[in-house]
Amino acid sequence: MHVGDEHLAEVRTRGFTVVERCMEPDLLQSAQAVLWELFPRSEAYFADPAAYPRFAGSQFSGMEYFPYPSWALNRLAVHPDLVAAAERLCGTDDLQLYKAELWAK
Repeated sequence: MHVGDEHLAEVRTRGFTVVERCMEPDLLQSAQAVLWELFPRSEAYFADPAAYPRFAGSQFSGMEYFPYPSWALNRLAVHPDLVAAAERLCGTDDLQLYKAELWAK
């Protein structure tokens, strides 16, 4: 378990926490690789922003909602350590994921 009680205590007092190395490196690498199927690389975007109007309409443009087209990304939102942390934080195992967002900025 990567999310310790001290992290949950910080969520309760500050509203957030940072958990270093929470995800396995290979899990993150596979998810990062898939991002380029959804979002342009920064070099491509800034070379010709007009070619990517989907990202220019508003500050919320380009947001992707769960479920994503790739399991590599989906499994981040339902990572067992995050689910276990949510269960401990909420005091129940009766959880429902109703929204997750992926947003390139």
